[in-house]
Amino acid sequence: MFGLISNSQNQTRKILIENREIEWELVDSLLKKQIKNKVSIQNGINEIKKLLNFDNKNLITESELEKLINEFNSFTKKVLKENYLPNDIKGLYFGIFTSIDNNKEYITIYLSGSIISPMEDSEDWNVEPIYLPKMYMIPSYFEIIKSSNVELNGELEVLIYNGILNLIILENIETYKENIIKSSNEIYIGCGFDSGETYILGKLTQQGLK
Repeated sequence: MFGLISNSQNQTRKILIENREIEWELVDSLLKKQIKNKVSIQNGINEIKKLLNFDNKNLITESELEKLINEFNSFTKKVLKENYLPNDIKGLYFGIFTSIDNNKEYITIYLSGSIISPMEDSEDWNVEPIYLPKMYMIPSYFEIIKSSNVELNGELEVLIYNGILNLIILENIETYKENIIKSSNEIYIGCGFDSGETYILGKLTQQGLK
């Protein structure tokens, strides 16, 4: 895959998650509540663990979380540095999809931008981006989850991958506002699976994420 930024290595830890049915409304409601309240990463992860009935297990260690945040920051910085963001972009989207390489599936992330804002078209604002660098990120922590759980239902994938990525973006996106906010006064930030719900994390301005 062109522009792949992978942090894969031999993983020894297994994180086994019960592949049980969770009502979509519970997952969707939790993620939207976390966005609205701008919860901290750790508090958000604790809420995800509670919904997973994972209270007494370690869903993500401090070192795994630190590495995941560093991977996200390195990826975002590299994409924005090497691919100039057009001035007419109104929305940035961190997309999630499952890529396949040598018959192995990977949870993969990319960054795209649209000249349409979610306020102009709430359903399809990110469908036809004009900014689409051919660079992709495969987070090492997501690889641990994926390799430990070959089959997770869609609700669980959104809760874990989308939920944790939302939290990281909420807490780190302002680091890049000088690379994102230029002639435009505001840019909407979204995140989600290409095949599912897109979560609007807020509107990035010179004053921060609102």
